[in-house]
Amino acid sequence: MHQDVVVCGDLRAHDNVVFHGTVRVYGTVVFGQNVTVRGNLICEKEISIDDNGQVLGNIFGQDTIFLGKNCRVGQRDKTKSIVGKKGVTLSPGVIMYGLILTEGKGTVL
Repeated sequence: MHQDVVVCGDLRAHDNVVFHGTVRVYGTVVFGQNVTVRGNLICEKEISIDDNGQVLGNIFGQDTIFLGKNCRVGQRDKTKSIVGKKGVTLSPGVIMYGLILTEGKGTVL
């Protein structure tokens, strides 16, 4: 079942949580390991996704974006984007099916 989520503050999700739709957050996003978003992730502040996280849609952040080891964004044959206005950091093993854009600092660990 497709279910979008809107959070007016910060959002913390522990390990192994699955969101079945787009997640829109007006604060900070902190996801534990193996968290999956089956839609877009849109955030007004920082985004941090721990190891093995997945976002099957786009990631749009007004601040920095950190992706932990072996995270995956998008899907094969479906081009998506990561847009982190102030910076994007990719850990080893990150798979991105699409484009990455930042006006700030881009870092690959």
